[in-house]
Amino acid sequence: MRFTVLSLALALIFLSTHLCAAVELTLKSESMVKGTRLSLGDLVLHDQNEANEAAVVMAVDLGSSPLPGYTAYITRKQIERFVRSQGLNNAITWQGPEAVRIERITRLYRGELTSQVAEQYLRQLLNDDVTRVDLTLITPIIDLQLPYGNVELKPRNMQATQAMRQRVSVWVDIVVDGNFVRTVNVPFNVNAYRSVLSAKLDLAQGTIPPCESMQLLEVDVAGLGSAQTFTECSSIQGRLKRNLASGAPLLKAQLETPFAISQGDYVALQLVNGAIYLESHAIAMANGEVGQRINVKPSISAQSVRAVIVAPGIVKVIEGGNQ
Repeated sequence: MRFTVLSLALALIFLSTHLCAAVELTLKSESMVKGTRLSLGDLVLHDQNEANEAAVVMAVDLGSSPLPGYTAYITRKQIERFVRSQGLNNAITWQGPEAVRIERITRLYRGELTSQVAEQYLRQLLNDDVTRVDLTLITPIIDLQLPYGNVELKPRNMQATQAMRQRVSVWVDIVVDGNFVRTVNVPFNVNAYRSVLSAKLDLAQGTIPPCESMQLLEVDVAGLGSAQTFTECSSIQGRLKRNLASGAPLLKAQLETPFAISQGDYVALQLVNGAIYLESHAIAMANGEVGQRINVKPSISAQSVRAVIVAPGIVKVIEGGNQ
């Protein structure tokens, strides 16, 4: 690169100091360019008999070319002023129109290439968390008019939890020669399957799902979003907040944390009065956590007493708590 710039600079110096006869350059009325940069040669009609010195002049960079789909104009006076700033104007005479209309040439880029990149990205994102993925493109991606150059397709980063949906959009940035051009939205219907614990039969609200009533089934978890499921029965803790239908997957959100004591449980009833310690059995009249007070009915009494829960399955009578 340094050699090229140096060579061009030396050639310009040679041209400005040694070219005696004026070079005649004729401007085009219209110019279609491919690259991101605009050179004087893009705006000039070429003659096979032009001297090498003129070819060097036409390599002079005039700045950025217009974006695809846009039109730019540059006047002869602007060109002359720019060339004069390079110290070359004494060697050039100009012919042609007073201004040049400039457009950027584009090429057709197949939309299916964009959707393929988006699908590959989404599939890789989901494969770590499921056993099988089915993706269906909702809307075909139209072919794009892109500038000439090296095309890169860059899916925007997503979290796996964002991808675990029945419908997901992958946004793909299109970059040409390192320059951002546009973003394309690629929408998919998602089916993502994983084996999770599901009910073998209908289970009632308030029950702790027993292992013999659960089975591993391959389920489409895309519709479950970020909901947590189970794969081992030993990890189930809690009672069902609502009925669970046969074949339905068990979700952590469907369970409520088990109480230290639940209504109807048999509990150990402790009575401490000074040095006297007594223990008997009772039935809990309500749900409760450690530290809470509930009514319990001793097995030897028809009356309930007020007691505090000191541990799971253990309550202690409060002095004077007969009701």
